[in-house]
Amino acid sequence: DEEFDYVMFSFNGLDSINHEDRLKGLREIRTVLKQDGLFVFSSHNRNHRYAISRPKVEFATTPCKQVENFIKFFKSTRNRLRNKNHQVFNEQYAIINDVAHNYAMLTYYIDKVNQAKQLADMGFETIEMYDTLGNLLNLDSDDKDSAWIYYVVKKI
Repeated sequence: DEEFDYVMFSFNGLDSINHEDRLKGLREIRTVLKQDGLFVFSSHNRNHRYAISRPKVEFATTPCKQVENFIKFFKSTRNRLRNKNHQVFNEQYAIINDVAHNYAMLTYYIDKVNQAKQLADMGFETIEMYDTLGNLLNLDSDDKDSAWIYYVVKKI
């Protein structure tokens, strides 16, 4: 308990677990951080213009590559159909079957406002937020072009 000044959960790692385990993970991270310790992580942005997508056929100039593209499309379509009914959409967050791994997994998505509230409820203060280009964001910033948001928060 309270042993670390800094914790990082890289590359949207929190988004690979369900909502209940995410909250449990945030509580555990808060436990191991010293007072005023920093926690840095990224999370998929629910406001991203392509958060919800469908498999698409990509066209290629060579026959072999085109066959690969058709196979990928069919795998993606099959996976999306399998996972579609496991998606969750509510006001605070969404669990979306997105393009990652050819639609083979479900990913946690949350917008900046709800992420800041979730963190505050867990005993964190949001210090800074950045888009994928490194631009500083506030809660009102347009973030539709950022697939995920980077957060810097402090234990309070």
